[in-house]
Amino acid sequence: MKTLLSIMIALLGAGASVSLALAGDDGAPSRLHGMFDRLPVVDVTRFPVSGPQPVPMPRLPAPRLRIERLDGTLLVDVQPFDEHGQARGEAFAAIAKAFRARSGDEKPIDPRLVEVLMTLSRAFDDRPIALVSGHRVPGRGTSKTSYHTRGMAADIAIRGVKVHRLRKAAIRLGAWGVGVYPSFVHVDVRKDRPFRWVGGTYGGWRRAR
Repeated sequence: MKTLLSIMIALLGAGASVSLALAGDDGAPSRLHGMFDRLPVVDVTRFPVSGPQPVPMPRLPAPRLRIERLDGTLLVDVQPFDEHGQARGEAFAAIAKAFRARSGDEKPIDPRLVEVLMTLSRAFDDRPIALVSGHRVPGRGTSKTSYHTRGMAADIAIRGVKVHRLRKAAIRLGAWGVGVYPSFVHVDVRKDRPFRWVGGTYGGWRRAR
């Protein structure tokens, strides 16, 4: 105990008024006064209080959509939405051009369909979407009520991805209309209710599940 006291006194310097705040050798309590009287006063004004400094967030590359033909020829590679989530006019014009009917007729493409296609691409390692059929005009094989005539549907494939996997992903990622065919998957963004079906002669499928 005396050794500890000696160290404390040495730290405070000579002349400090010190008395023990512990029991003395005779058991009588004693008090410790003036231990910090000779310590310098800290000038807190030298350390102004301020809020936390903002940490700059890294700017991530905006998601893109790549659409190709079945032979792998790239049709479009665009950033459909800006950093605020707003549709970019020039990008949607390029998408509408890629989706145009065989007759050359174009239709504005629903942004929700574009979002579904982008999400599907991201789900499969950013592989491009192979467009089998986009916008179609009413007529042979296409009814007036088809979502293909409204810019709300696309028949698609992704190279290296089997159609049943693509179908399941489309359902999970938000396409309300999903039809599976032997070589492609139909996706649309109808607003009334979800609908699933099997078209053509797809394997042993007999009903949508």
